[in-house]
Amino acid sequence: MIARVRIAPIERWCKKYTPTKPEHWPIAQKLVGMEVEIYTESMRPAICDPEVRMWNTTPKMEQVFRDAGCLPTGGPGMCEHILEMD
Repeated sequence: MIARVRIAPIERWCKKYTPTKPEHWPIAQKLVGMEVEIYTESMRPAICDPEVRMWNTTPKMEQVFRDAGCLPTGGPGMCEHILEMD
């Protein structure tokens, strides 16, 4: 099943996703609030913290991220730090 969730404010992102270079902040800001698609059945422990959940994004999201000027590092997964979960 595919769920649609939004990207959380940068202040909530884990260290893995938080921009470290000033030139990356404008790109990251474009992602905040963006709706992303995740596969709910892909839930697993996150790379950043095994106590945190992580999900794979759909293939469609690669093009969405590319259009925004970035691709998340570390594969197609996103942890709950970067996602606004209900």
